[in-house]
Amino acid sequence: MKVLITVTALLTLAACSTGPTPLIHSTVSLEAHHMETWPFDLQNDGVVTVTVLVTRGNPIDVCVTFKDAPGQIWTNTIQTFYAENTKGYERSQRLTRGHYYLGIRDHLDNPYVHSHSPDEIPSKSDVSVNIQESPTN
Repeated sequence: MKVLITVTALLTLAACSTGPTPLIHSTVSLEAHHMETWPFDLQNDGVVTVTVLVTRGNPIDVCVTFKDAPGQIWTNTIQTFYAENTKGYERSQRLTRGHYYLGIRDHLDNPYVHSHSPDEIPSKSDVSVNIQESPTN
């Protein structure tokens, strides 16, 4: 009887957890001079944390924009989430319920590309992408 009560209490605590909710957990092999996007939705207002890590390859640019502007992803960004030429990135900000895009790119205008010979520039970058939402009170 004591074991049943303990297990029930742990399951109830787990079900009531208000910890971060993973929205995206992905690894991509990004071709040099290309970009990749991920749509994500917030069902409620919350603090969104975006973590991007280049495990091998070139520095990248990162941004988040509203889903209704995917064609303008690099010109209509949420400034807190914008970064250029990075290999390690983590940003957090409170966002309202809605639809968003995360974008990453490795492109010709990257200063890293211009400062190295073509033989030194990896043709692909391995990138880990994680987005999680924490509820606000």
